[in-house]
Amino acid sequence: MTMAQVANITAEVKYRNSLLLALKAYGERSSVVGLSYIADSKSKNSRRFCWILLLIFGLVMLSIQLTAGIQLLMSRPIHSVVKVVYEPSLQFPAVTICNFNMFRKSYISNLGKDYEDYIDKLYPTGNGHNNAKSNDFNFETIDHLNMSEFYYKAGHQKHDMIKLCEWQGRPCSPEDFDSSLTDFGLCHTFNSGEHSPATVVYNKGARFGLRLELDVEIDEYMAGPRTSVGFKVLLHHQLDIPRGLANDLGFVVGPGTHNVAEVHVSKIYNLEEPFGDCGTRKLEHVTPYSIMGCYLDCQTSYVINQCNCKNAFMPGDFPVCSPSQQFFCSGPTMDQYVQQVDRHCSCPVPCHRVLFVPRVSSNLFPAPSYNKNIQHRDNVTDKDYAKKNLLELVIYFEDLKFTETTQNAAYKWYDLLADIGGSMGIFLGISILSVFEFLDYMFRTFQNTNMKT
Repeated sequence: MTMAQVANITAEVKYRNSLLLALKAYGERSSVVGLSYIADSKSKNSRRFCWILLLIFGLVMLSIQLTAGIQLLMSRPIHSVVKVVYEPSLQFPAVTICNFNMFRKSYISNLGKDYEDYIDKLYPTGNGHNNAKSNDFNFETIDHLNMSEFYYKAGHQKHDMIKLCEWQGRPCSPEDFDSSLTDFGLCHTFNSGEHSPATVVYNKGARFGLRLELDVEIDEYMAGPRTSVGFKVLLHHQLDIPRGLANDLGFVVGPGTHNVAEVHVSKIYNLEEPFGDCGTRKLEHVTPYSIMGCYLDCQTSYVINQCNCKNAFMPGDFPVCSPSQQFFCSGPTMDQYVQQVDRHCSCPVPCHRVLFVPRVSSNLFPAPSYNKNIQHRDNVTDKDYAKKNLLELVIYFEDLKFTETTQNAAYKWYDLLADIGGSMGIFLGISILSVFEFLDYMFRTFQNTNMKT
């Protein structure tokens, strides 16, 4: 062994000894409980061994806490805060009303038997017509038909549907309703916000809401997609588009009833990623983003991709399917879509939602005395006319308040630091500053050692 090698080994031994001496010196003055006893050369070995076991136990418990804290932080837990907020005013919901009967008998009869047969062929269930199952229907006689215009004109018109309209005790009219095509047929919306700002309510109770007397026009009912008599009613925000979900949402009212819908407002604030899954996505045919609009957009894209045309209620610039295309393609395609909607549509929940939740109750309508007034007003002799055709619907706020549900992150990075600091204090008797104290001491020790070397 050369002199140079011996010198290197000697220097390395001195370096290690200096480090050990530095660690021992730090242990004697450290704030870590027990470390000073372990570093004290005057302590008995049994005592030092016990303190080593206690120190190892503290480190294990700290490691367990650290692992559990990191796992909890990565799981992104949330908690919801629910509170009731009272306001001097609230925005009234859009009220969309759709007749269960999609086609008026008088209108279809005037068009001719080919149109009656076509409807029977579209909706054969339960109508009892043999020609509904016929395979030799000649679509050429009606394939020129503009289906959007057809559904608009064939549906129940708002001037015939609305017999009486009162808004906050003042008269309103069918002109205050906007008509649109939905998957339920022709519907009419009050307070849609389409042509004027949404109406605001400053008082609670039935006198400050919307009161309607509606006519189902039972004599106009004919074969179609549904077998019930009455109306589907949807309460929704003005930005929501019920055109693709009118079949699935809302509550129903029938003739011969007085219906009261007390509305409660719920506002929901969801968290974005990484804690929540709320958000938006770009829609091809609908703006702005909403849950209803997203599902409508999915339906539209699916039908267009399969049939190269769209249903009459769908948005976009694509041509509307002809009668034959609707029968052979868009109708079956919509059935497939409903069965596989999860595969073809992913609609994230918006981070901010406003829901109008109705509590509906009903009783008989009309009272005998009012029935006479109706007979005189509508010039009818049938005593059961109102019972068969008319209903009353009152919609109002039960109180000028809303329930606000806010999602918050239940565990953040500073919560993890606090838990780690607490565990360090409980199990080791130190704080996070003690870690920096150790690093600072070791850095100065290494620096001094290197300078001497």
